[in-house]
Amino acid sequence: PQLSPTNALGYLPHTKQEAKKGTLLDFVLQRKIEHPTKIILTRVGEFYETFGVDAILLVQYAGLNPMGGKARAGCPVRNVQATLDCLVSAGYTVAIYEEVNDSDVASSKARIKHRALTQVVSPAASTYLYELCLRGESIDFRESRPVVSVMRTAEGYSMAQIHVDEHCVIVQDRMTEEGLRASLESGGYMEPIYVSTMDSASNANLSTPEVSRVPAFLSTESVSMVTSTGLSSTAFHNLILQKVSATLNIPTSMFREVNRSESSSTYFRPLPLYTSTLNQIGVLSNAFIPPLVPRLLPRNSASYTAKYLTRFLLSPPPYYISDHMRALLQALSEKNSAREGLRNITPVAVGKSVSLLSTEQCNVATFREIALNLHGVLGLLAQGSTDEFVGSKIIPHMLALTSYESGLTTDLEQFTSNLESALELIRTQISMTDCCHTPHSENDPISRDPHQKVPDEFFYRNELEFRGCLVRGINPDVDRAYDAVTASAKILCDAVHQDFTIPSEVTSAHSHQKRVLYTPVYDPVNNIIACKKSVKKSTNRSTENGTNADAVVQTAHISSESSDPVNYYHPLDRYRQQISSRYTSDRVATALSAYLQAASSASNLVTAVLKQLSRDLYSKMTAIIQASHFGVIMQTAVEHAVASKQKGWRLPTITGPGSDLNVEGMWPYWMESMEAIKNDVKLSSGAMLLTAPNMSGKSTLMRATLVTALLGNCGLFVPSISASIPRYDSFFLRTTSFDIPTERKSAFGVEMEDVRVMMRDSTANSLVMIDEIGKGTSSRDGVAIAGALLEWMCSTGLHGIFATHLHELLDIPLNTPGIVLKRMGISKSKFDGLPTWTYTLEDGSCRDSMAFETARAFNVSNLLIERAYELRKVFDTLCRPSFPFSNRDVLTRSPQDTDSEKMYSVDTLRDVVYDIIATNHGANYTIESDVCVVYEESLPSPYMEGCSCVYLLMIRPTATESGDLNPVLYVGETESFTERLSFHRKRLRGVNRTVDKAIAFKVANKSAARAIETRLIRELMTRSYNIENSGDASHTLFGKYSYVS
Repeated sequence: PQLSPTNALGYLPHTKQEAKKGTLLDFVLQRKIEHPTKIILTRVGEFYETFGVDAILLVQYAGLNPMGGKARAGCPVRNVQATLDCLVSAGYTVAIYEEVNDSDVASSKARIKHRALTQVVSPAASTYLYELCLRGESIDFRESRPVVSVMRTAEGYSMAQIHVDEHCVIVQDRMTEEGLRASLESGGYMEPIYVSTMDSASNANLSTPEVSRVPAFLSTESVSMVTSTGLSSTAFHNLILQKVSATLNIPTSMFREVNRSESSSTYFRPLPLYTSTLNQIGVLSNAFIPPLVPRLLPRNSASYTAKYLTRFLLSPPPYYISDHMRALLQALSEKNSAREGLRNITPVAVGKSVSLLSTEQCNVATFREIALNLHGVLGLLAQGSTDEFVGSKIIPHMLALTSYESGLTTDLEQFTSNLESALELIRTQISMTDCCHTPHSENDPISRDPHQKVPDEFFYRNELEFRGCLVRGINPDVDRAYDAVTASAKILCDAVHQDFTIPSEVTSAHSHQKRVLYTPVYDPVNNIIACKKSVKKSTNRSTENGTNADAVVQTAHISSESSDPVNYYHPLDRYRQQISSRYTSDRVATALSAYLQAASSASNLVTAVLKQLSRDLYSKMTAIIQASHFGVIMQTAVEHAVASKQKGWRLPTITGPGSDLNVEGMWPYWMESMEAIKNDVKLSSGAMLLTAPNMSGKSTLMRATLVTALLGNCGLFVPSISASIPRYDSFFLRTTSFDIPTERKSAFGVEMEDVRVMMRDSTANSLVMIDEIGKGTSSRDGVAIAGALLEWMCSTGLHGIFATHLHELLDIPLNTPGIVLKRMGISKSKFDGLPTWTYTLEDGSCRDSMAFETARAFNVSNLLIERAYELRKVFDTLCRPSFPFSNRDVLTRSPQDTDSEKMYSVDTLRDVVYDIIATNHGANYTIESDVCVVYEESLPSPYMEGCSCVYLLMIRPTATESGDLNPVLYVGETESFTERLSFHRKRLRGVNRTVDKAIAFKVANKSAARAIETRLIRELMTRSYNIENSGDASHTLFGKYSYVS
C-alpha cells in the first residue's frame, strides 16, 4: 500500500468524496491529530477499520490483509480482542472509537454516524471493556504489565508500579539497584520506564551526575527521562500517574496507593533478593535449576497461588508479616483445624473486578464470581465467631496478611459489615439459583413456540443474553419487560401458525392451481422469520378472470384459520433491501417487529440494571479488593500446608538476628525426603570453608541451605526434619558466572560485580553462599582474591559457606578467625577400591577434586585421561613443588588400576549391588541374599518367576564384531525373568552381541524394583561401569518409592 506524508495518518484519499469534510476518513484523521502516538481503531458496522500507517501496523502485527491494495485494513467485531492482543504485545497503544446509537440515524438520508472514544487499550490495560454486560460466559481478563517510574534519592531508588487494571500504585523506597532490577525482571513492566533526570528534594547532598544516572541494566531505548527539578519522590510518582491517567483516559482519583516502605521498628525486613540469587534458587526461570515455587504447592494448583508465593520470595516480607504467615500455617497444620474443615474461598482477580466495575461492564458471570468470593470469606469469618480455634488462630493472621497485601486497613467488624452489604446488593438483583444463559431455566425460561413452527434458535438468539440474569419480583420494570417479551412471543407464534400454515396442496377459490407453502425458516443474518416461495404452478395457466396465477398466489390466499385474505410480500434485510427469495405477511411482520422491540427493551433494561449494580458495588470496592486478597492468601496457605505435609517438610523455629543457624536432616527442595541424602548444617559467626570433589554436592548443599533459610524467614515450611533459623537481613548466593556481552562484562567481571554488591549490602546478619569464586582468572590471582574474600567474610561475622576447588587456600596464611573446615564425603568400595560420592557433609578438608573420575563417568576418552595424569605430575613438579600431597584426603586411582575382568565378575557384581543397596536405602529396599545366575545360553530357574526382580546382564561383543571389546552392563526389572532374558538374547543377536552372564535379585514388589533399577544404574555409572541403558537413570516415579532427581 502507498503512504503519503500529507496528513497525520499518512493516507492518500483515492476519491474526492473520500477526502470531503464529515466523512469517515475526516473523522479518523481528526482523531489521529488528537492522539498522534496511538493507533486509531474505528467501528464501521460489523468491522473496525484503520487508515494509513495504522493500517500498516495492523497488517504487520495482527496478520490482517489490506483492503483492495490500499493503506486501509480492518478486523471483524468478533475478533477485536485478538487483534488488540497482537498490537499490545508489540508495545502499541490503541484508541478505540465506537458508533453511538442515535435515533435520527435511521431516518437520516445522509446516515452520518456518531462515534465516541470508548477506551484506550495499552500494555498497561490490555483488555477491551465494551459491551460485556450481557456476555454469557466468564470474561477472559488479561493481566497487564505495570507502568513504572523510578527516582534515585539519598536513601536509594524509589520505584512506583502503576497497575492500571487494579487502579493501584505500589510504592517501594530505599531500593538497591540490584533489588530494582530483580523486581522489574520478575514482575515485568510496560516500556518505557519513566526515570527522573534530576535529584529529589531529599538528596541535595548527592552530585548531579551520580543522581541522574540511569540504572546500568536499563537500555536507553527502554526509558523515558522526565525532568523533575525540586520534586520529591512522591511528587514525581504523582506526576507520572497524571501522565498515565491522561493517556488512558482514567481519572487519577480512582487510583489508590499501597506504600510498602514504612520505616517503623515493626517493619524491619530483608532486602529484596538479587537477580543472580533468584536464578540460582529457581524463583526466576532457569533451564538448569529446578523451579522452587511449584515445589511449594500441590500439582495443578491455581496460578494466583504461585504468583503470590513468587512475590513473597522476590521481596521477603517484613518480619511481623512472616510471623503471621508462620502462625497461620502452624494453625492449619494442627488437629483442631480439621474438626469442621475450613470454608472454601474462590478469589476473583483484583484487576478484573476493579476494571469491570469501574467501567460498568461487569456481567452476571462476574457478579456471581464476586458473590461466591464474598460468601466464602463471610463463611470463614462466621466460622471464626463460633469456633474459638478459627477465631483466635486463623482469622487474626489472615486479617494482618490481607492488610499488608492490599494496603488497606482490615478491621474485622467493619470488614464483615462491608462484605455483607456488598453481597446483599448482588443477591437482591442477580439470580443466583438459575444458571444464566441456559435455554430452559425454570424461573425464567426462554420463549418456545407451542405450535413448533418458529425455530428455537430464533428465541435463543433474541432472549439468551438477558433471560435468567435478574431476580424476578424485585424490580417491577424488569417484570413488565419480561412479561412483554413473553406476550409478544406468543402473538408472533400465533401469527406464524395462522399465516404460514396451510395444507400442502390446496385449490384456490379463485384459481385451479395447486399451492404449496413451505415451513417457516429463520434467517439469523437478518434476524427474521419468513417462508420460502409459495407457488407450485399447474398445467392449466388460465384463470376465470384471466389473471396470471403466479401473481394471484404471491399477493393473496386464504389462511388456514381465517377467511380473510392474507397479503404476502418480500421482507427487508438489515440493509433495507428486499429479500426476493422470502415471503412474509402483514400480521407476521407486525408481530415480529413488536417482539424484537420487546426483546430489545428487555435487553436494554437488564443492561441498565447491571450497570447500576456496578456503580453501587464500586462504592464497596474496598471490601471486594480485601476479599479477593483474603481468598488468595487463604488458598495459598492451605495449598502450601497440604503440599508441605505430603512432602514431610516442617515449620522451623525462628530466632533473633545473630543467632546460630541449626538445620537437622535437610534435603534439596526438589527431591523427595525418602530418596534424598539428608545433611545437618550449622552456621555461626564466621564462615564455613567447604572443599570437596567434583559432583559431590557442594552447590546442592549451598542452594538447599539458602532456600531453607529464605523459606523460614518468609514464614513457610522448609525441607528438613527440624530447623532453627535466625532472622536475616539479606540473602546472597553466588555460583557459576557467564559473560554478559551487552553490558561489556566478562565472566570474571560478573564475578567481581557480584562481590562488590555482596560486600556493600552484607552485614553480620546476612547469609552468604559463594561457590568457586576466582576461577575466571589465573589460579594464582584467583587464590589471592578468594583468600581476601574469605578473610572479609570471617571478619564481618556473617553466616556463610565458601566452597572452592582452590586447595591452596588451605595452605596460605589467612586471618580467618572462627572458620570451620567442612568437606563432602567420599567412600571407597571394599570390593574394587573405587571412590563413591556419599553427598554427606563431614568435618575436615579435601584436596582432591576427583576430576579424572568425573571425566571417566562422562565417558571422556581414556587416552585423554591418561595424558592428563602425566601432565598433572609435571605440573606438580614444576609449578607446585611444595604442595603437600601427603595430606590428601582422597587417593586418586590410575586408569590402569582397574581390572575389567574382576569388575565384571559375578562375585564382584553381586557384592557391588549389595553395597549400593545397603549404602543408599533402608528396609524398604531389601533384596534376598540368594541370587539367580545364568551363563551363556542356559535357562533361568523357575524360582524367579511370578515375583518382582532386578537383573544385570553382562553383554559382550561376538567374535565377529570389531571395535570396542569392553563389556557393557544392562540393568532392568521384570516380573518374568525367563521371558525378559529371552527377549534380550534375541535382540542382541541382531547386532552381533551376546549375554555373557545374567544375575537376578528378588525384591519386594514392582515399585521397589523400579526404584532399585534406577539407583543401580546411577551408582554403577559413578563406579566406572559402562551401562547400556544409562538413559533409564532419569526415571523418578515409582509409586510410594518416589525419587526426584
